[in-house]
Amino acid sequence: MELITKVGLAALIIIFIALAALLLKGFQHPRPALNATQAKNIVLADLYQGNPSGNFTILNVSPSANDSWRITVGAIYNGSTPCPTYLTESFDYPSVNLAPLVNNIYASDCTLHEISQNGSPFIYVPALAIASATSQARSGADSVLKNYLSAYGYNSTHTLAKFFTANPNPPSLSVYGKDLWIVNYTARAANYSLYVAISESGLFYGTASSNTALS
Repeated sequence: MELITKVGLAALIIIFIALAALLLKGFQHPRPALNATQAKNIVLADLYQGNPSGNFTILNVSPSANDSWRITVGAIYNGSTPCPTYLTESFDYPSVNLAPLVNNIYASDCTLHEISQNGSPFIYVPALAIASATSQARSGADSVLKNYLSAYGYNSTHTLAKFFTANPNPPSLSVYGKDLWIVNYTARAANYSLYVAISESGLFYGTASSNTALS
């Protein structure tokens, strides 16, 4: 009889614990799902916190599983130097927290790495145009820019790239047609700037010097 009483008491305790767990679960409110804007803002804030001098752009946001978002970011580091770094990172947030799933590097160490659209090379951001121009100068394709950087130094040269659909600046580069990337190199110790014409596919066209700023 005493054994039956103990077994019954143990069973009641187990039932009580199970009921308490169910009640506690019922009072817990699920975390509301993030919308696309909230998710991408959190990813951007984390990137800027880790790299305050970086330049980050959202390239794509699409729904993922479990109320998560697949977010692709373009990242530029040292964007105003002759040797910028450009890469893309993909996140699945909040499912995989803030760790990137994919990391593709397209420009680094003064070199333009393979990048294509529909099988053809494609320059679509200023950092890639700058990397393309610098890379070709280092290989000897543009001896004028190579000598300029050698004389005044990579660390002392500021760069800026702009895409022109027509009438590039300086006008002397208009001989190469339209739809050109014009990359400006201005060294602190030089009394002139160099301008390099690059096609959308990264083809080097020519170089011109000027005392005016790129506009």
